[in-house]
Amino acid sequence: MKTFTLHCFLLVLFCQAALAQGFDINTTNPKTGERTIVTRNHRGEDVSRDDNITRTGMVFFDAGYQSTLNNETLNELYFIDLNIVHNDASLGCLKFETGKVILTFEDGSTAECMQVSETSCDKLAFVGGYVLASRTGTNADMRALFEKLMTVNLKAIEIFTTESSLKYNIKPKEMPYIKSHFTLIDRVLKQGQPAKATAGN
Repeated sequence: MKTFTLHCFLLVLFCQAALAQGFDINTTNPKTGERTIVTRNHRGEDVSRDDNITRTGMVFFDAGYQSTLNNETLNELYFIDLNIVHNDASLGCLKFETGKVILTFEDGSTAECMQVSETSCDKLAFVGGYVLASRTGTNADMRALFEKLMTVNLKAIEIFTTESSLKYNIKPKEMPYIKSHFTLIDRVLKQGQPAKATAGN
């Protein structure tokens, strides 16, 4: 029964990704100048267990960038999205504005990212979006963390819920894949052209 439920969730997860993100996104709104780039959280046509980035549990990962123009001032946002299969109702929720994740790198350093996505209380799985800065962070901090994620391997992700926290160690073979999400976004921003490749390919 649990296997069937998991398969159903994976199907829903893929459908949500297809509707909200599809494959790589690189769009600019001609009226507002708003730009959005999002990498996809799976390598193939469908979400599979092989796309899980963690040693235990099941976590699917993508990264994104959004910019807006306000009175000719460029506002930039770098973020990550995590789709987490947990099947544990005791965890509570990922709460908007108070939730966070702690990223641990191979060099021993850590970084805090605040939750910017809506509150998620699903008993089977969470969907969370996190900006690459703490609540007291600056735009410069956000860009610096983005650049670090391109070059330094991510070792672990700790996700804080209203009741507890979940710490996931990253599979060594997935570390380059995670970095490739950020290098893809950086390359596309520098080129100023629509995305032509998929993270990890």
